[in-house]
Amino acid sequence: ADFMFEVMVMMKIIQGGLLNTLLPIGGATMIAPSGLKEPDYSFKPTSRPCRNPWPTLVIETALSHSRARLLVDTRWWLENGDGQVKIVIAISVSRADMR
Repeated sequence: ADFMFEVMVMMKIIQGGLLNTLLPIGGATMIAPSGLKEPDYSFKPTSRPCRNPWPTLVIETALSHSRARLLVDTRWWLENGDGQVKIVIAISVSRADMR
């Protein structure tokens, strides 16, 4: 499910003509005083300098952990993203729905 969602997001980016403006940085680990976090997917504008590693858009999915954990992760990105994380998309997927 995670891979399929990643493919769908990339297709929408391409269809929307945003391929040259958004840089997929995937699941790059970010470091903050409160700890480390690795998103499921993330993107940043190509215009942002390379020295700033934080993504602008983070996508978190809750296939492997609970909705409560998903909420904690979402809050972490917004509170620790050095003001650079502007959007966090949180998606909860039930294994029962995948059958």
